Amino acid sequence: IRQQAGWTRFTRHCWQALGVYVDPKEILIEITSGNSTRLYMGLLNICWTANKDALSNLYKNKDIILSHIENSDLNKPDLVKRAFRVLENNEAGRCRCNIYEKDILSDPENEEKEEVIRIDKEIKFHELYETHYNVTCLRCMRRYFVKKIGGGHRPIWEWKTS
Repeated sequence: IRQQAGWTRFTRHCWQALGVYVDPKEILIEITSGNSTRLYMGLLNICWTANKDALSNLYKNKDIILSHIENSDLNKPDLVKRAFRVLENNEAGRCRCNIYEKDILSDPENEEKEEVIRIDKEIKFHELYETHYNVTCLRCMRRYFVKKIGGGHRPIWEWKTS
């Protein structure tokens, strides 16, 4: 029942952070806003999505994205590299395996929804706030053990080849 613009914007960011709400136009609006916090969120949303169509649309605007990064005070070179690696891998039709082990942002459940990987096994450890996954890349068939650690603000995922 809260219809204020701020609440709606906050709710949209929460859904994006969960990887549920992926709209390339919204991500581009975040990146081109001129606000470094919104730019940061836009780059995170690129990293969090595995939606191939959304990533292709964003890749078409990579020069615009790069110019806004260069003209901002955002000092997150690793995030920028990862976002562009995600875009380039998607555009080249490569799997995301060269990203996973250096990454803490890739949620295997989102990756499975987008048919990038298959979750072979999932075990939840509620007392530890952890979930363990055995997953397989559907493109190269590489297998991973993934540990989701969820006790903080946002969960992180540790990917290791198995």
